[in-house]
Amino acid sequence: MVTESNSPLNSPSPSFARTHRSMATWSQVIESYEAVPEVFQSACERPLATIQPFPLVVFAPVINGLRRKTTEKLLCELDGTLHVWEGVDSGSQIVAASYPLESVSDLEIGQVLLYSWLTINGQTTLWPAWPANRTA
Repeated sequence: MVTESNSPLNSPSPSFARTHRSMATWSQVIESYEAVPEVFQSACERPLATIQPFPLVVFAPVINGLRRKTTEKLLCELDGTLHVWEGVDSGSQIVAASYPLESVSDLEIGQVLLYSWLTINGQTTLWPAWPANRTA
């Protein structure tokens, strides 16, 4: 009989720990401005802080252990424009790019086993880098 004290969810087994670490690299839907990771909040405050209803926002965390290092990103479509905020310089700055959907010339969505990607090509507006909100 499984009880709370001997439940697999309460045991620090190596396979459970690996699964938990793996889940930390999965993309997440952000449901409110308050739930936006702190590092992105100052960069996306103007378009996201007061908008109601809150739009679909996706956070893609850093994935370690790949041949090519990834960066953390926040993606959102607002008023026909895809906005991408990306943490650069190990997350110390946030760079933003905006892609009007009518100017996107190529969109690649790929997946190989557990690795997936999204590549966007087209006319864009690049915004200056913001210092990331980091608390020491």
